[in-house]
Amino acid sequence: MNGDSLEKLFNYYTLKVAKGHRTITEYYLSVNEKCYELLSRDNKMSELLNKEGSDELCESYPYKIAYPTHIKNYPSLVSSCKDHRLRNRFPVPVVFYKDKYVCRSSTIRNYLKDKEYECDCKTLKSLSISSIFNFMIEKNRDKEEYKATTESVKKEHYPDLHQFLMPYPGVKFFIQYKRNNYRADSLFYNYDHPRNKVQLTIPIDFENVKQYHVLPITEITGLYLRTMLRVLANPMQNKHSSIVLHCLSGWDRTPMYITFLRASLWADGVAHQSLSTQEMLYLIVGYDYFLFHHQLKYRLQIEAELFRFTFNFLPKMIGKEFSIFSFEKDSKGPTEEQLKTRKTKLLGLQEEFFKYYEKNKNLIDIISHNY
Repeated sequence: MNGDSLEKLFNYYTLKVAKGHRTITEYYLSVNEKCYELLSRDNKMSELLNKEGSDELCESYPYKIAYPTHIKNYPSLVSSCKDHRLRNRFPVPVVFYKDKYVCRSSTIRNYLKDKEYECDCKTLKSLSISSIFNFMIEKNRDKEEYKATTESVKKEHYPDLHQFLMPYPGVKFFIQYKRNNYRADSLFYNYDHPRNKVQLTIPIDFENVKQYHVLPITEITGLYLRTMLRVLANPMQNKHSSIVLHCLSGWDRTPMYITFLRASLWADGVAHQSLSTQEMLYLIVGYDYFLFHHQLKYRLQIEAELFRFTFNFLPKMIGKEFSIFSFEKDSKGPTEEQLKTRKTKLLGLQEEFFKYYEKNKNLIDIISHNY
């Protein structure tokens, strides 16, 4: 991995990938292949091919999807149940920690039949998922092009799942982030807005969350991340229980939190142990955002810079309160040396990101002003 590879990825992603479904080019496939290799470096993975045409599983997912080799029935379940989630964005395991997975998906479709909910549950069970983290601010979304709901509304179909309702503003909220000169500590989301129909619900005794609605967006972000880390370290059912994250479509808020979890576990040395800083950045930008269809060019055109916010938040994660060692039952917490390494890796990841992001800044501004 070298700087040229990252620079090419940033240039391609920023300038050539427009709103809409994926466009599979030779370069797209090369990025997909590199990300698959990075994921396989420290994990035994198999490939699920998401071809175009009649065999296509989801038009906004990677061509080659990585999944743990030992989940033998995953491909067949996905093929049968892919239509049951919005835009066919079925659950995919993307981060791996101690035989547990952090999965990503969209929310469920509304008006499914009982057998279809049952099929969706089988997919979740195949991934050992016991907890759902839902970032939606609405309970239902009923538009002409899609009709969506959440597991909490249809909880009778998901009786064995622990549901964490974590309302978080959508991508257009981050237009304010740019207008506030990228100062997130003074940004607040209006939880009293009529559109916000969801109350924060955490089914465990964890921190004081009663005043969450008056916290700035940075503190809300940190609160949610710490909750996920705690559940990942101490699963709700058994030691192998996994989690799934989703917002509405699963391509804005979801990759942000996938990035936080991936980077945090990597900084602690418990995931992606063999990856360098540049390789970690390539995996995050290439897989978590680009291949899973965060529409960066369109987001930049409307000045909704959630992508930038993600990497601006990394320095806030350097402390022990975000280390997985602070949540593991038999751990005394991170050592001073572990915290020092954690800080170095997270700050290095942020620095590497802005090295390439800033190179495109003039082009990014042109995109915004010409939209």
